[in-house]
This record gives sequence, C-alpha cells and structure tokens, in this order.
Amino acid sequence: MTKATTPSFITEIPIATDSHTQSILKKRFWAAKQQYNALLSEALTRLYSMRADPAYKEALSLYKEKGKKTEAQALFKQLAEKHSYREYDLYGYTKQWNKRQSPLSIGARISQKLAKRAFQAVDEYRQKKRGKPRYKGYRGINSIEDNSIDANLRLKYHIIHYLGLKLPLLYNLQDPIHYHGLESPIKYIRLVKRNFNGRTRYFAQLTCAGKPWIKNQNIAGQTTVGLDIGPQTIAIVAPEKKEAHLKIFADELKSLKKAQKALQRKVARQLRGNNPDAFEQDRWLKKDKNWQRKRGKSIKGKRLHQRSQALKRTINKLADTARRQAAYRKTQHGKLVNDILRIGSTIKTEKLSYKSFQKLYGASVGLRAPGMFIEILKRKAGNAGGRVEEINTWRTKLSQTCHCGRQEKKALSQRWHHCPCGVEAQRDLYSAYLASFVEKSTLIADRAQKAWLGMDIALRTAIEDIKHASSGHHQPASLGLRKSGSERVVCTVS
Repeated sequence: MTKATTPSFITEIPIATDSHTQSILKKRFWAAKQQYNALLSEALTRLYSMRADPAYKEALSLYKEKGKKTEAQALFKQLAEKHSYREYDLYGYTKQWNKRQSPLSIGARISQKLAKRAFQAVDEYRQKKRGKPRYKGYRGINSIEDNSIDANLRLKYHIIHYLGLKLPLLYNLQDPIHYHGLESPIKYIRLVKRNFNGRTRYFAQLTCAGKPWIKNQNIAGQTTVGLDIGPQTIAIVAPEKKEAHLKIFADELKSLKKAQKALQRKVARQLRGNNPDAFEQDRWLKKDKNWQRKRGKSIKGKRLHQRSQALKRTINKLADTARRQAAYRKTQHGKLVNDILRIGSTIKTEKLSYKSFQKLYGASVGLRAPGMFIEILKRKAGNAGGRVEEINTWRTKLSQTCHCGRQEKKALSQRWHHCPCGVEAQRDLYSAYLASFVEKSTLIADRAQKAWLGMDIALRTAIEDIKHASSGHHQPASLGLRKSGSERVVCTVS
C-alpha cells in the first residue's frame, strides 16, 4: 500500500552561524559525502552481483514475453532479496557509522536519506533511465535532510537542534513568506550550503504541509493559455482574452554568461601560467601571409597542481558567477510563470524532448533551461488550482496546420504561417493559438476558426511589441523579423 501524500511547499530561511558552528557543519557535510560514496559503491556492488546471477537473465527474457511481466517482476523481487539489493538493506548498512562518539556520525535518519538517494540513483541506472551515477568529488554534498521533524533535525522556538548543535533561523515575521512557512505544519528540514565568493553560508529549507503563500498580484486567472516554447523564444496566447505575447526566453541571462566566459578564459590563462611544465611549447603558424600564435596543448598525465592565490580568487569568482546565474535564472522563470498564470491557470503546450533540444541547441538550452521552466510552471499551476496539459506533437502537428483544416509541411527556417484561406501569422504565435484549442491531443478546428476574429490583430500587436523591445539588440532568427527572401519582415497593426 502506497503512502498517502499531501501537498507541500518549501520555505527557505538563512541560518546564523559562527566560526565554531561552521567548522562542525563542514565536518558533518564531509562525513555525509563519505557516506554517500560508500553507499553508492555498495549499491553498485550488489547490483553487479544480482546481474551476474543466471536467474537474472531468465527474468529479463521472461519480462520481454507477452503476458509474463507479473511473473518476471516476482522473480526480480526474489533476486533483489537474495542479493540484498533493496533500499531497506542499505538502511542497515548505515548502522556502522552512527554509533556513539563516531566521527562519521551525522544522524541515523539523515544517513537513511542518503541511502535512499544512492539507491534511487543506482536503480535508475539499472532501468536505463540515466547513466552510471558518479561519486561526489571535492565539492562534496550540498544538502542533507531528515525524514521527520522529530528525529535528527528538530525545530524548537525557531532554532534547529542538530546533534547538540543549535542553529538559529534568521527569520523575518514581517515577511509573509517566512511567516506563512513558520506557521504551517513542518514535515521535515533540509540543510543546504552555498558558496558566496569563497565563503560558505548555510540555509534551512522547511518542507511544510499545505500550499505556499501567493501574493495578491499573482492570483491566477481562469482562462486557457496556449504556449509554444522554443530554444530562445516563448509565445503566449489567450484567445478568450484576445491577448498574445512573444518574448525572448530568459534574455536577461546573457550579461552573466558573458562575465562567466571572461572568467573562464582568465582561469585558463592563470592555470597555464602557474603550470608551464604541463603544457607544450607555443607554436607560430603562417596563414595568409600573417603569423598566428597557437597555444601549446596540455600534456597528457600532467596534473595542474600549482595554484596561486590569484587563481584561487578567480576560481571562487567563477563559481559565484555560476551560482548567481542559476539563482537569477530561477527568479526569471518564476516571474514569467506568474505572468502566465495571471492570464490563465489552464496551460496547454506541446510535449517536447528537452534532451533532443540539448543536442540541437546545447548552449541556448544550457543557458535558459526550458525543462526547469516547465517544472516550475507545473508546480505553480497545481498550487493555483490549475493544470498543465502537454500535447502530443506527432498527432496534432500544430506548426504545420491551419484552423481551416489545411496542412503543409514547413521547413524550420520558415518562421511565418501563410495559408490560401487568408490566415497569416508568426509561426510560434499561431502554434500557441492552436494549442489552446486542443482537447485530448485533437485540434478542435471549428472552435479555433470561430475564435479567430480579432486574434490576428492581437498576434500582430505581439510582433510590434517585441520589435520595439528588442530594437537595437540582437534578434533571434526564430522570431522571423529578419529579412530573408520572401519572408515577411513585420506585420503592422491596422
């Protein structure tokens, strides 16, 4: 019987720490890393032992036969029990570290959560859902969590008690988010460490029962919104409100990306200067009557062990830039999600493979993280009483379809939709418009045709808005605003 789940949310509050507290927490996070690596190694050993059993191959072949999955699953269960390849078996493996006065003791319940994390990583690897899990390196583990509020991490009078350590919360009751989180029932606590330009700060994430605080200006609307998410752009269309927007997706992150690239080049130069023996001699090559200097390649097997104080400062600054970029990305995604939910709480968008996106547009997807945006959208829409419906792209073919019923295959470079019936619109905006009329992966063309009156003006207005917003800046080719052959540049509002 599966355990009943209740809605929950996270309230993050900083922790007040002095040098003594930080030194103890540093040791416990180091011990958590050692335990996780040992648990991961043990889980992989037990998996390899189970795979080597002849009965495992029989179970695999039985699983592939039609109507034999139940028998195969029962056999897999017996094999897992025989080779101690179960989550609860790893729980027993953690008992050796949590004895009294043990330097590796971080709390029995916290060790069990590490065992759960390690087992899930290995089991997903067994099911081929992900690659082989990696051990934690010098960066270590950034979070540890309990599985109950009355176990190792306890909250009493706004102070976390952790194995004799007192960690006061730096809360502000005037902040409605802090007040709402502290007044809600708390399920368990997670400790998180973050580096701020070489300095470590600790935060408490309180997992609370209920729904998060929603600001008055972020109350969700009741209409249906269609989305079309691309590698660089996002189209938002609400036919009931005759509203449309076309935006460059997370465009504010570009400035931080430039700073990050500059720091990466600086680190590379400093590493080369500190470790000249680890690189080959520079070369001069003549190209088109000009001499060009080529940097020597790194010598295989040579370690870059010499690191000056200036290099360490640059590395800390680079790590801090990456942290700020991740935090700013999350903030921008949250703002955009709130903007969408204010329009409507029923969101319809095409189901995309973000792994394929990453292969095709690696740099753009790595910067903008559309997969994380969808996860935030699903969570916030659920908290607001709405939902996100993901549409099957192969069945609907929204980018190739017109609401008159005509379908025409378009090249990816063709950014405008033109139809003999007279419909003319930017491709992403029109796909988002059609997405709002999809029911059970079927486009209701009649409804889309009836609602089209006045929508052409809304879509043109969206194009004009983004044209003015991005004037003087780089415009992605996917917007369709650049002059290219017979492509329409901009439609003016009549």
